Amino acid sequence: MLLIMKEKVALITGSSRGIGKAISIKFARMKIKVVLNYRKNEDEALKTLNEIKNLGAEAIVIRTNVSKEEEVKRMIKEAKDNFGEINILVNNAALGLAVPFKDMSFEIWYKQIDVSLNGIFFVTKEVVNDMISQKWGRIINMSSIAGINGLKYLTAYSAAKGGIIGFTKALASELAEYNITVNAIAPAFVETDMGKSYFEWLEKRMNYEQPLIKYLNYFTTNRKLITPEEVAEFASFLVSDNASGITGQVFTLESGFNLQWYEALK
Repeated sequence: MLLIMKEKVALITGSSRGIGKAISIKFARMKIKVVLNYRKNEDEALKTLNEIKNLGAEAIVIRTNVSKEEEVKRMIKEAKDNFGEINILVNNAALGLAVPFKDMSFEIWYKQIDVSLNGIFFVTKEVVNDMISQKWGRIINMSSIAGINGLKYLTAYSAAKGGIIGFTKALASELAEYNITVNAIAPAFVETDMGKSYFEWLEKRMNYEQPLIKYLNYFTTNRKLITPEEVAEFASFLVSDNASGITGQVFTLESGFNLQWYEALK
């Protein structure tokens, strides 16, 4: 049984759909107040908000581009005005664009680094002092198997997700004395629109034949993609008091992913 302190407030960035949505709903079931964040799809965000409220939980939704410092400051102020200090943060917002490196422009590179890495800095910077004052906090940074192994045609995304791992370990060391844990979850491909879009791109742009089927056959032991709900279940453990001694770790959720078979996608 998971133990969680009372009156917890969680901010999950990029939570209108996919992994962020699943984590938000899981936290809501744990009676954690949820601050949803989205950048583009308002309809999906409102749908997620309604699902949480139908559970009898408290939630608000705030539109924010996490790569913009001033927007992040506004988001945190609005969240605190509604729920008080944030003590759980899930840095989930990310942008991954498949591009051969020889064709990559600085604009495409910077856009992905800005959202996937700089955004984590902006958001964490705005909430960490409140966690320090409370002497309790949980930070989960969503990395990726791309940040550990690197993935073909995802150079910028891999760089950002690798940077998240270094950030997680360094910050965990600094915040340990305040009873704040900082961990990273690094899934392989997840059954989301973003996760499946990579295989669609390989099939159309690179003329790969059935890349998703080949991935499932060669990269996984159970022939399935990780589900958002599986990621959410693990996140729920990391924010519980039962995980108070776990910090500075990177957890891979990857269905037996093994990079040595990557060439099988060709």
